[in-house]
Amino acid sequence: MSSPLQQVLAIPEVLGLLDAFAQLTGTRVCLFKSNHFEPTGEGKAISRFCQMIKSVPTGFERCLQSDKQAMETVLSPAYAQPGAFYCYQCHMKLWECIVPVSREGEKPLGYLMLGQVAPEKFSEAEWFWIKEEVSSWSDGHKLDLAELYSARRELIYLNQERFRAACKFLSVLANFLVSAKLVQSILPDRVELIRQLIAEKGVCLTELSQKLQLSPAYISAFYKEATGETLSQYYQRQRFQKAQKLLLETELTIKEIALELGYSDQNYFSRCFKKKFHLSPGQYRAQNRKS
Repeated sequence: MSSPLQQVLAIPEVLGLLDAFAQLTGTRVCLFKSNHFEPTGEGKAISRFCQMIKSVPTGFERCLQSDKQAMETVLSPAYAQPGAFYCYQCHMKLWECIVPVSREGEKPLGYLMLGQVAPEKFSEAEWFWIKEEVSSWSDGHKLDLAELYSARRELIYLNQERFRAACKFLSVLANFLVSAKLVQSILPDRVELIRQLIAEKGVCLTELSQKLQLSPAYISAFYKEATGETLSQYYQRQRFQKAQKLLLETELTIKEIALELGYSDQNYFSRCFKKKFHLSPGQYRAQNRKS
């Protein structure tokens, strides 16, 4: 099953805008899940230079380790807010950026990664460093240096200021689009899930928070915004509807109905019921029950 972020990024207009961003900047944008470091979304093909570096075990392992360290950094609280992003240089000194995609109060749905960008124009000094680096690997001799030189020259160049500007634009774009599309495409499912959990457990924000992996404050605000009523109002409305049904369709006593609805005090239940319907439970049953 695809993640919520994958569902949103699969929407044609969202995918089109991200693809246009990649074409405009010449960079590669791909989707990462939160629990591993391999790309899972669509994006520009990996650069020939990076393909060659990853073609030998040492290069592959160092690429993976570089991404892993970056992901561990971006999982820290400092990057928890929408709009945050983390820029860094990989082990081959190329610019990379990880953009957490989330809504306020939520854990990230996933991560967009932007990278394989040279920090400066290709120079002989840099080529000397690359040769020295790969030559120090036990399997570096397997790389064709002439091909590697040619592949390195193909990489797009962006200085730090321009690269950070591209990262910031991607972050704002991605989070805005995901927020908007989540409200439209995922909101009904989330509201229904909250209602199912309430039906099973009652209103317990701690349990809801654990199940949904959202903060209690966000769940309360989200539900109110989505439905126009608070969680407590919804819960009480459901309880009273069930009370009406039990009063009219069963032979349960008022005390048994109160217990069924989670009221330990029959008198308190009766007071709440009368405040809502202006009749006691007994009066409501007598006036509305079918003969």
